[in-house]
Amino acid sequence: DRMPSLTEEMADSHFRDSDVGVYEIRSITSGLLVSEPELKISARRSRRKKRQRITWAAFITSLVLIPSVVFWLAVKQSPDRPMAAILSVIGLGDAPEMIERFETAESLRLDPNQTLQAIIGAYEEVLLLDPEHERAKGQIALIYAERLSQLEDALDEENLAEAEFLIDELSEKIPRNNRLEALSTRFQTRMQVGRILKSTSLLMDANGFDDESIAAAATQSLQEVLRLDPKNTEALESLNQISELYSRKSMEASNEGRLDEAIQFLERASLANPLNKNLDSARALVAKAETEQGTIKSLLIEAEQLIEEGSLISPPERNAVNRYQRVLATYPGNPAALQGISLATQQLIARGEDLLDQGDLDGVQNLIQGATFLGLSNDSFDGLRSLLRQASRLEEQIQKNLLIARSLIQRGFLTEPPFANAVEALLSVQRLDSDNEEANLLLEEIAVKLASIAEMAWEAGLQLEAVKYINLALTLDAERENWKRWKAEWER
Repeated sequence: DRMPSLTEEMADSHFRDSDVGVYEIRSITSGLLVSEPELKISARRSRRKKRQRITWAAFITSLVLIPSVVFWLAVKQSPDRPMAAILSVIGLGDAPEMIERFETAESLRLDPNQTLQAIIGAYEEVLLLDPEHERAKGQIALIYAERLSQLEDALDEENLAEAEFLIDELSEKIPRNNRLEALSTRFQTRMQVGRILKSTSLLMDANGFDDESIAAAATQSLQEVLRLDPKNTEALESLNQISELYSRKSMEASNEGRLDEAIQFLERASLANPLNKNLDSARALVAKAETEQGTIKSLLIEAEQLIEEGSLISPPERNAVNRYQRVLATYPGNPAALQGISLATQQLIARGEDLLDQGDLDGVQNLIQGATFLGLSNDSFDGLRSLLRQASRLEEQIQKNLLIARSLIQRGFLTEPPFANAVEALLSVQRLDSDNEEANLLLEEIAVKLASIAEMAWEAGLQLEAVKYINLALTLDAERENWKRWKAEWER
């Protein structure tokens, strides 16, 4: 069946008996055949595209794989905070450990039973990881401000126990803070006022005001309270009671012709409360009696003589200030008495400065107390008080260093360890007080001990140790000729 069909198809075809030429083959296959150079170019292009595909595949793989590995490691380190770990890695959040420390600090802050040291310590743990952590630094500053406000409230409410606790707590964490120092000074002043009032109250309850010496001591103590706390009502009321009592005693003595007693009582009343209205009546009576007796003139003459003798505030019953005050008790504006008081004050301050130069701190304290006891202005001696406080702090430091030096000597720490030995402590004393006798004696003793150690070391054949210790001894005492001779011999 197929042959006839093929025959029919071939019936329309034309065949030739000649060979097919090369040009005819090329004309048919020109789009299929490629030259050898073109094949090489095509091969290189194929390889380059393959490498590009591999490179892009590797890049995309690393782009996905590396972050995945990093995130996996971060999450593995902080499995409880996976999101925090991821945010920390990409720089959008804190590290999980820092977050955990901050949350711990926050929980301690909210716990009323936690101490300030524990709370601040927790925030400082955060700052160990990031010293610039703003929230931790801000919370620390806020906590300090809150505690200082609590301290101020406690002082305002006279809750001294809580104030003392807060001061102790804050002082351990912020030893140098102007507001804390001011509040601490206020607390110390309040405690000092309380102690003075308590002792004065016990004294007055036991003896009353009729005894002049008791009244004088009470007046001095209460005036000290007013110097520390000018608005203290208890001190003001007590001083007014003393002034009222002695102004009445003065008037009674004037009426009875006892002028010296009248002036003495008036002086006592004026010292206690110079604003007492009854003083005018007492002064009038005393002035009338004095006009007859000429006591004022004799008091001024005597006061001048006492100043020349140097009896400014002692002996108690015969001194220049006492005589001037007796005049001023009657005539508050007497020019000669006011000038004499000013001169006596200047000389007392100069005397106090001399005592400070001599290191007699007790003498300065007694001078100030004696002067204010006789009614001289507290303000006039504020400068001397300030110098006394500075000298007292210096003396405390000197005594502390001497105590440390003696302890180190007993334990054998003469020159070692560095910065914590007896010699260093004593040299610090000499820097504060070059003429300190005890420090000089102790250094001399140490020098002798060091020289003795050096001699024993030499005898034992320890040349280096001998030279070392004789050099230390000569450092402390370079004038010993035998030590110099040892040094020269041993260093050969």
